[in-house]
Amino acid sequence: FRNAIAGRVVCEFGTGHGEFLRRARYIVAQGAGVELNRDRVAQLRNEGFRVETSIDAFEAGSLDVVTLFHVLEHLGDPVEALERVRTRLRPGGRLIVEVPHARDFLANTLAIEAFKNFTYWSEHLVLHTRESLARTVGLAGYGEIVVKGFQRYGLENHLHWLARGRPGGHQHWSWMADRGLNERYAALLQSIDQTDT
Repeated sequence: FRNAIAGRVVCEFGTGHGEFLRRARYIVAQGAGVELNRDRVAQLRNEGFRVETSIDAFEAGSLDVVTLFHVLEHLGDPVEALERVRTRLRPGGRLIVEVPHARDFLANTLAIEAFKNFTYWSEHLVLHTRESLARTVGLAGYGEIVVKGFQRYGLENHLHWLARGRPGGHQHWSWMADRGLNERYAALLQSIDQTDT
């Protein structure tokens, strides 16, 4: 999303530990966040970021881009939250949402029970398909909605799930990672609409 955020005022909704804010710091005009965990808020404020506990703390029309990376699936009323976010965006502003995909290859085709238990945990209130995500965002009043599949993890991670029944293949078996192979694998998963994100 480098081109979408470069030189813009960006707010990460659900910033967590602040990894995105730290990485984007030298790309964006201004980086800010929304986070409920007060310890994380204090830490990020100490690092010089504006981090609030509610999107309502930002002025209407003050943000160019708002991101929600693996946050929407945790919200009890996602439409209402997205409506509030929309009011903080400038005209022509952009919302970027990344969620786990309900049609993930590991759950859908391979039907790995350990992966299902890992993904369908109590804090994931809903897992979206392309259609449900577009509908949710549309109900919140957004136009020009584009939904794309993206594969975060490579073949080495999927093989690790098959062999060991747990995450971390991208770390434990990083020696196996091959950019060209993973690009082709991601393209295959995109073609069958079974990406992880």
